[in-house]
Amino acid sequence: MDNNILSAGFLSYFPNEIILYSTESNLNNKTVTVCINNERNNKVKCYHMNGRDFQKTEKGNDGYNSINSDLLLKYSYKKELHDNNNGLFFAFIYDENNKMNIHFTAQDASNFTVSYSHHTLNLATCLSTEGLYFYDKINFKALKLYYSLGYGVESNCPEYLYSEQ
Repeated sequence: MDNNILSAGFLSYFPNEIILYSTESNLNNKTVTVCINNERNNKVKCYHMNGRDFQKTEKGNDGYNSINSDLLLKYSYKKELHDNNNGLFFAFIYDENNKMNIHFTAQDASNFTVSYSHHTLNLATCLSTEGLYFYDKINFKALKLYYSLGYGVESNCPEYLYSEQ
């Protein structure tokens, strides 16, 4: 995304396990920002975490980058995060010296806007038959990540998302 200023991933958050899935091969000297949307009041809270607090565990088959078919790297978070919302959330990774100010707005549970460094991304999620796609609605060829849920669900993804796989 945008000359590697910002990369994206998923954060699987449950109180006893916090896992980051990312295209980043090294999180040293990086900041990881995760924005969690409270579905009860639609308020967003963003957490800024030090990349050194994540430990690479493995390349799994939980998710992949649909643009180049690379598997997402898996990191476990070594600290606690105190939030009442469990689930899968977007994560944004950038150089810690960049001091990036990310503004994250949720239009609804599936459509989001991220503004940073004079850039705006219009992001969306949708369900395929067994997983979740996270993509850029304007330029889905630039960002299209997939996360396997491990069970079947009813697909609601737009057809054009599949046409370029």
